[in-house]
Amino acid sequence: MYMAPHKCKIINPNGGQQPKTPSLVPGPNVRGPKQMIAAFQAEGNNVQWKGGQQVPTYTSRMGFTAGAQTDIF
Repeated sequence: MYMAPHKCKIINPNGGQQPKTPSLVPGPNVRGPKQMIAAFQAEGNNVQWKGGQQVPTYTSRMGFTAGAQTDIF
């Protein structure tokens, strides 16, 4: 799996929440903390992809929105 370093500044964390697994079908269960998308790996995938579906991306289709993630803590 590739590593992509990210630098972030956490402001006003309230802590105690666990990250949620992304989903190909956005819905109320996708709001809040999110994990990185792991797909197409030999093991450790957290997104199941079937041929013919659009590939997973960090878009609103997967529950991600443009701009800062203000809902991760």
